[in-house]
Amino acid sequence: MSKPATTLDGLQDGSVELQKRLSAKRDAEGELKHEEDRKLRKEGKTQTPVTNQEGDVLNPYIPRFMSSAPWYAKAGDDDPSASSLDHLKKDKTDSKKEEWYARGQDRSSLERPKKFRKGACENCGAMTHKKKDCMERPRKVGAKYKADNLQADDVISNPHMSWDSKRDRWNGYDAEDFKRVIDEHNMTEELQKKLHGDAPAETDAEKAAAVEEAIRKSTRTLRLREDTAVYLKDLNSETVYNPGSRTFRTADEGYIDKDGMFVRHTTGEGKEMEELTRIAEAESALGNQIHLHANPTAAAIAAKRIKEEAEKAKDAEKRALEEKYGKQDHVRVRPKEYTSVVTAKKPTVIRAKNAQGIAVSKYEEDVFPGNHTSVWGSYYDKETAKWGYACCHCLIKNGYCVGEKGKKKKGAMDTV
Repeated sequence: MSKPATTLDGLQDGSVELQKRLSAKRDAEGELKHEEDRKLRKEGKTQTPVTNQEGDVLNPYIPRFMSSAPWYAKAGDDDPSASSLDHLKKDKTDSKKEEWYARGQDRSSLERPKKFRKGACENCGAMTHKKKDCMERPRKVGAKYKADNLQADDVISNPHMSWDSKRDRWNGYDAEDFKRVIDEHNMTEELQKKLHGDAPAETDAEKAAAVEEAIRKSTRTLRLREDTAVYLKDLNSETVYNPGSRTFRTADEGYIDKDGMFVRHTTGEGKEMEELTRIAEAESALGNQIHLHANPTAAAIAAKRIKEEAEKAKDAEKRALEEKYGKQDHVRVRPKEYTSVVTAKKPTVIRAKNAQGIAVSKYEEDVFPGNHTSVWGSYYDKETAKWGYACCHCLIKNGYCVGEKGKKKKGAMDTV
C-alpha cells in the first residue's frame, strides 16, 4: 500500500492542520504583495489589474479583511492574490434546473435487500415505512419471519426549493406535456382538411363577422312605418295602459294608487290584510292609538268593531227608507225590455235569448244519444275494467239504454 504524501514537517496531505498552515503562508505572501501594491500606488506607478475567475476586475481598494476568504473557502485556490468578494456572494443556482420530485420512478428497478433489516416494514421489508403504512398486499407470513421476496426502499424525493419556488404555481411544470395538446390540434386540422378538402380554415375574425351578420339579420333596429303603438290600439277610457308590462289593465284587475303605480286586487287573506291596513291607517290619522305591527290584536278588534258599526248604520238607513217608501216587495220591477238600452260609450252586441253560451270544450255537451240519461264514462265496472253508462250500466258505447233492466242483466249486455 502507498503511504499518503507528507509536506510541511511531515503532515499528511489533506489534513486540517496542513490546510491551516498553507492558508497562513498564503496570507503572509498576500500581505507582502499588498504592501508592494500600496507603495506602487503611492509612487503613482500603475500595475496590471487583477481579475477573478469570472474575468471581473478586482477593486484594489477593498479592505483586506473583506476580500480575503477564510482558509476553508480558498483551500483549493492556487493563486492567493485572486482575492475578491465571491466568497460573500450567494451561490448562483439556476431556478430552471432545480431539483424536483422523481417522475415515473418505481422501486421495482432498485436493488432488493437479501435479509430482513431491523426497523424495516414487517410486511414487505422496506425501510422507508412501517407495517401500518405498507401499501403491499398483506402477506400470510411477513418479511420479518420469512426473508423471501423482500421489497426495496421507496423512492422518496426531497427537493431543495427556495421561498419563491415553493410559492410558484408553475413550479415543476413540464412544458413537454403541452406538446400532446398541440399534436391533437394538428391531427384535428388534418382530419378537417381531408373532409373539406384543401380549402383554408375559417379564421377567428371571419367567424366573429359571420355571427355578427346573423345577429344583425335576426334583430330589427328600425320600426316600420305601419307599426302602431299598443296604447293607440284600444282607446277605451275604462282601461289603463301599463308601460311596464305593455298591457292594458281594467278596473277588475286593479287600480292606480296615489303614486301612479298599478296595484292589483288581492283575494283571500291578502284582501283581509289590505282592508285591515287601510282601517288602521284611517284610525291612526284620526288620532286613535292603533298600530297594526305593534299591536295586531288590538288593530283586528278595532277593525271588527268599525265593520259592525258600519253594518248597523247601513241597516238603520235601509229601515228608514223602507218605512218611508215601503219594502222592495211592493216596488214594481222595471221590465227587461227597458234594461237592454245601450248607454255605454262603446257599443256592444246584444245576443238573442236562444244564443248558446261560450263553449267550454270542443266536444258536444249535454247530449245523451240512445235514450241515455248519463254520458259515456260515468260508470266504471271493476270486474271487467271497462267504462259505461251510469243510467243502465251498459258497457257498450253508443248502445241503447234499457234503464234498470240493464243494471240487473249487466252480464247479458256484455255478451251482446
